[in-house]
Amino acid sequence: MVNVLLFGWIGLFVLAGVGFLRNRTALRNVVVLFVGIGVFFLWGGLSVDSSLFFALFVFLVILPIVFSLPILTLALLANGLVMYRREARTLGNLLSLVVGLVIVAMTWTMNGIFGSGYVNLYLGWGWISVAMVLGYFAVAFVVYLVASWLYSVVPTRIAPDYGIVLGARLIDGKVPPLLRSRLDRAIDLYRESEAQGRTLTLIPSGGQGEDEVKPEGVGMAEYLYANNIPREHVVVEDKAINTRGNLTMSRELMSRPDAPTAIITNNYHVFRAALLARKLGMKTHVYGAKTKFYYLPSAIIREFLAIMVQYKWLNLLVVLVVLAVGMVGLVESARAN
Repeated sequence: MVNVLLFGWIGLFVLAGVGFLRNRTALRNVVVLFVGIGVFFLWGGLSVDSSLFFALFVFLVILPIVFSLPILTLALLANGLVMYRREARTLGNLLSLVVGLVIVAMTWTMNGIFGSGYVNLYLGWGWISVAMVLGYFAVAFVVYLVASWLYSVVPTRIAPDYGIVLGARLIDGKVPPLLRSRLDRAIDLYRESEAQGRTLTLIPSGGQGEDEVKPEGVGMAEYLYANNIPREHVVVEDKAINTRGNLTMSRELMSRPDAPTAIITNNYHVFRAALLARKLGMKTHVYGAKTKFYYLPSAIIREFLAIMVQYKWLNLLVVLVVLAVGMVGLVESARAN
């Protein structure tokens, strides 16, 4: 048994590493890595020193969860209030506040249901079922964060010939700070390519929204021209209304659609853009521009939810299985009583 666990965690680590080298956007690589870490702790507890590995597990896993939860909750609520004051009051911008309130509600209802001597059977198993579903999404969120971090920190060997700059809303026809950060990152990449003796053709991409006086691609191109990017090295895409359109329509403007391409967006949007680019069969690497710190929590949660929607059938299946487990628990508890 111990030898099986030894080869198990080593094999899982190797499988995760090889999977990452083959596809840096596959979330399953992180899942395999996490399972490998779990098998590693199990192997260590059975074969090396159970007390040592148990202490490591508590110190590295349990305690961070226990102590970080109240801090995380307060941080999310505080960030939500900042977003409420500084940004448009949309659901997407207030997701950090919503998540913080959900954690507070779950804690409050747990104390109400389980805090007294008598526990209502239906309320108790209902809370447990909801907690298991939320726990699944919490684990999925950690998987997403780790996968995004690995994609961003591991260097790429791609030498791009094109740089697609994903569009964002113009304000009074001008480039706002969020979009400016993307364009400045694209300009940096252009200068780096120029220093290496290569030419990077930039494609600012974005159509015209109902509240915009010009297409985003046009406004972005004007910013590039104003920052000394030659017009012959800029190709404007001015029809796209979403990220998929940014990529597919920009690709149609490329003289070599299969050429290595840089995609430039904000850092919170990098991983989802990379997922989509791979799905479209593009040879790319996505570069992230810095974003104001207070804007990140809601933006990251929004990106995570968008990815969960992409895997909606898998997530629905998991949720149904979790709820079925809760129902079985309720039935068995009713029989016992």
